[in-house]
Amino acid sequence: MKRKVIKQGNNTLTITLPKQWTEQAGIKAGDEVDLEPGRNGMFISAQGVVKGGTATINIESEDGFNMNMLSALYTMGVDSIQVSYPTAKVHEKIATRLRDLTGYEIMRQSKGQCTIHSISNLDEEEFKPMLRRAFLVTIEMARSISDAMHSHDYTQLQTARNLEKVNNRLTDHCRRMAWRGRSDGYHPIATWVLLTLLEMIGDQYKYICDFYGRRKLKVSREALALYDETTALLEDFHAAFFDMDIKSISGVYNKGRRIHQRAIELFERKPSEDMYLLRNIISITNNVYELNIQMLQLYMDAKRTLG
Repeated sequence: MKRKVIKQGNNTLTITLPKQWTEQAGIKAGDEVDLEPGRNGMFISAQGVVKGGTATINIESEDGFNMNMLSALYTMGVDSIQVSYPTAKVHEKIATRLRDLTGYEIMRQSKGQCTIHSISNLDEEEFKPMLRRAFLVTIEMARSISDAMHSHDYTQLQTARNLEKVNNRLTDHCRRMAWRGRSDGYHPIATWVLLTLLEMIGDQYKYICDFYGRRKLKVSREALALYDETTALLEDFHAAFFDMDIKSISGVYNKGRRIHQRAIELFERKPSEDMYLLRNIISITNNVYELNIQMLQLYMDAKRTLG
């Protein structure tokens, strides 16, 4: 298929896209397409343009509702959900879950059913600031836990725990944007996985808050020092990621492996008060290792695209 090249202004050349192709791909004015240089030409792809779609949930009993149903559809970019449910109690659970899903609102409602619509636009310029905020909130949560554990002020753990909900809202919204191809140049699949890992790290900090907040156990200085090193590891990854510093990421990997091994050694000989903290340190370092892998994939994808 041939298209005529049109000159606009002094330095810009444009071509039109075939109507049949744009309709099949669902492309409209203002959408973005991917351009990939090849040896024999330029390839145009609609891969980055993903429609939200619709979904239906049928809940037959009060026990049949899992709040993660809505979260999964949200992070998959779905724009409209028809929900049928048996009781008002289930409706209350649905409404409670929607408070954590930015942009989802109940737009229509009748007895036993409701329709949820997305009322927010996915502004790609917001993606990187929101992703950075997700990292910073998680790091702040880790630091707040450290302050509480060092001072033995276990009431602070509840305040730290509240940041996990912020982590969820930010990572869920960023995953939604990535699924819809609005991840500001980052490869959507690798970015979606990276955000899932960051959400899991937030969960691990939440588990620490719950366990030590209830039991008020004093942890050894050695275990707390290793915990603080784990927080510094996450900070190092955050810095390397946003600089796309491939050399620094090797240092993060090596540092994480050393912390992981020391946590295992301490786990085998430390008192029971330390064990739950050490177990979560092991899990967090494992997830930071997986973050490294996703960053490498994003880095290599960028190099492949640019090169």
